[in-house]
Amino acid sequence: MFEAHLLVSDFLLNETKMQDHPLTPLTDPDLRCAQRAQADWLVRHIDFRTVDKGAGAIAAALPQTPSMVIVDAVRDEDLSQISIATRGPKAPRRHRR
Repeated sequence: MFEAHLLVSDFLLNETKMQDHPLTPLTDPDLRCAQRAQADWLVRHIDFRTVDKGAGAIAAALPQTPSMVIVDAVRDEDLSQISIATRGPKAPRRHRR
């Protein structure tokens, strides 16, 4: 996910066979457009420049109003930082044994 676009290797998802999928064709790789077309929620985007600054920056960028949020992630570490940033105060914590 980069700039709210789905990528498969070096290709935009709509440049793969998904473009012609019989049930869910993907002609626009921008997930913001796809989500706006499917729901009445506001769609927000947190870009890679923010994600690259870590969990604190991601948390600060999260909208205060109910919204769908698409967050760029290109590295495994990005997913870890997004997880930390979106962990609520009452989120269950895993205890390692």
